[in-house]
Amino acid sequence: DHRDLHSFPTRRSSDLHETVAAAGAASAALYPVATNAPAAAQIDSWVEFAASTLDVHATNWAPGSDASDAANISAKAQLSAALSDLDAHLSKNPRLCGKATTLADIAVVSSIAGLMTQVLPQSFVAKDLANVSRYYSECAKEKHFSSFLGAARDSQNTGSDWAVPKDNVQTFPAPGPGPVTESTEASTDTLAEQASSLSL
Repeated sequence: DHRDLHSFPTRRSSDLHETVAAAGAASAALYPVATNAPAAAQIDSWVEFAASTLDVHATNWAPGSDASDAANISAKAQLSAALSDLDAHLSKNPRLCGKATTLADIAVVSSIAGLMTQVLPQSFVAKDLANVSRYYSECAKEKHFSSFLGAARDSQNTGSDWAVPKDNVQTFPAPGPGPVTESTEASTDTLAEQASSLSL
């Protein structure tokens, strides 16, 4: 399976809906579309950030990608900036949309998992992404994340530059369904429409 940017959030939400459905009664809190439309809209924006910013730039940066050298450098810069913005947001918030875990957190954590465990140097994470590191570690302990994270672990990268271990290059960036690809087919489905079809 590939994540599909043009049908986003349809493909992304289908990846995450197993987690929401498994949450049963708690699913309304993960994505409160029926009770809190503004909160659901905020969640949508973070899911969009995960798919169209984090996933896209990670895929373009990844070793062996088809991106040009210039695009590769640009992707790394864009990804660094996005992670810095995420760190700043998390300096004031325990979770992306307040104090409780939502679908936004599941989407973003799934997007940064490969970066946190395989790519980013331990020293860089400790110095420049302390809030992201705290957030990732806390989320990794929650049941909502176990299906795609498995056991929480720190970065394997003890060097000073971004790198993917050779045995993990084929699976980076996503721990889930695979790399981001663009589709020529548009979809009118939205995350809200898909969430409303869940039995809560």
